[in-house]
Amino acid sequence: PNAPRPAAAGGSGELSISAPFNFQHHVHVQVDPKAPTGFAGLPPGWEAALNQAGITKEEVADNSDAIIDVLRFQFEQGMEPALPSAKQATMEAKLAVEFLQMDPASKYKIAPKSIGQGGMGTIYLGTNKQ
Repeated sequence: PNAPRPAAAGGSGELSISAPFNFQHHVHVQVDPKAPTGFAGLPPGWEAALNQAGITKEEVADNSDAIIDVLRFQFEQGMEPALPSAKQATMEAKLAVEFLQMDPASKYKIAPKSIGQGGMGTIYLGTNKQ
């Protein structure tokens, strides 16, 4: 049972185990009317989330794809938004700069009363003049 350990690359005789990298967890979930949640093969935590949300077996039967999409988003993506592509980010930056260079009063009728405060100033309701 106490087999000799191979020496590490550094020669110290100690082995070190790194954390996993490029890990992917594949799950096969299917609709199962006999299962308590209406799904079979749910990963840990998903069943509890369904129960907490009060999602019934009937709702699972009617909306199984949408429910799985929400669960995947919640548990696998960790609520982190995907980064835009370089092309999309460039396009959005150009649109933002165009808007900032334009005088909003030239295109929009701006209400005299503000509707709130934003991070960069006061927010007013505007309607298109056209």
